[in-house]
Amino acid sequence: MMTFVISTLLSLSFAATSPVQSKEEIKFISKADNKLLDTFKTDAYIGTIGRVDEKTQDLSLVDLYAFKDNGKISMNEALCKDYLKQVYGPLDKITLKVKNIKIYKSHTGNTCEAQADDPEAKSTVPEHRIIIGFLNAKPYAIEFNLAKKSTPDVQENIRKFWDSLR
Repeated sequence: MMTFVISTLLSLSFAATSPVQSKEEIKFISKADNKLLDTFKTDAYIGTIGRVDEKTQDLSLVDLYAFKDNGKISMNEALCKDYLKQVYGPLDKITLKVKNIKIYKSHTGNTCEAQADDPEAKSTVPEHRIIIGFLNAKPYAIEFNLAKKSTPDVQENIRKFWDSLR
């Protein structure tokens, strides 16, 4: 339902200027332009990116988070966990189970990829996939809310989208 609402907002609204650019065609809707977007989101959430040419609904909407610049421009697991905490809250106290935290090399250097699973069997979003890294020397995260468990192809699609960002 929320995906439908955001899709509709993206198609009807005048998209704001995105703080990040992509090689893909994207539209950005800022939480400043639509207060409904940040319902149940943390302060780090800045808006939603719509991937215009992406046919898979789960992959067409991407939540974008921006973090305060702390002077660091190299990702490691400890820094990744700090940013994950800013997105989800204290990792040991939330319902979501964050796992598979990996540091890999992307076009921006060391980048973090993680998975957050909802243990509720009937969840409409059983998996969240998040990539955290630096774009233009500023820390950002993209989060995909998936209606079913991801496959290697889905995970590769997410990484390719990160690689398209500038």
